Amino acid sequence: MTSNNGPPLATSFLSSLVPTPPISIPPPAPPPPVVPASSSHYTRLELSNLHFVHSLGLFEHIVCSNQARQLVFPFIISNDKQIYVKDILRVFIQIMFVANSRKAASSLCCQLFKRLCLESDTCGPLMCSDDLFDILVKPIKQYIGSKKIFNDYLRSNGNIVSECGLISLADLLAAMASNDTGYQYLIRAPTTSNT
Repeated sequence: MTSNNGPPLATSFLSSLVPTPPISIPPPAPPPPVVPASSSHYTRLELSNLHFVHSLGLFEHIVCSNQARQLVFPFIISNDKQIYVKDILRVFIQIMFVANSRKAASSLCCQLFKRLCLESDTCGPLMCSDDLFDILVKPIKQYIGSKKIFNDYLRSNGNIVSECGLISLADLLAAMASNDTGYQYLIRAPTTSNT
């Protein structure tokens, strides 16, 4: 035996009594595979999905904060065009119901609306308005007006709503009913004029 620094060491009598197992040195790990430069880039579809998720998340945080909502909206595109919160919410409702939209986009939009329904600050002023509610229940009105069996309605060419969108709508209405403001809005009596 030799030491790293100094004279060689004498073997101990104990080392002859205790057998030492041979030490196996594991082989070195293979290097990671080389990734071609073309596969390290994102496709247009991946970038558009990433942009959509990021925009939706940012919009959700702005809308759920009353102070941020008042600071940002309405924002002015040109001297004659202003964009309000409800304008953007209408677009997300359309994304939630479009039959050819991906399930992920529909469910992300539904999550946004569920959060808006569950928070008292946003449920009343945003979700409990007749114009947005009419857009939300439009698929139900279309189905009732078609007088078809539900499965035939989903398969028909005139149907623009996916089954996933209708399930999301049911989930959204349940979330709205769980909030006091939303519940009062859903069970309100229809207004009649005295003319």
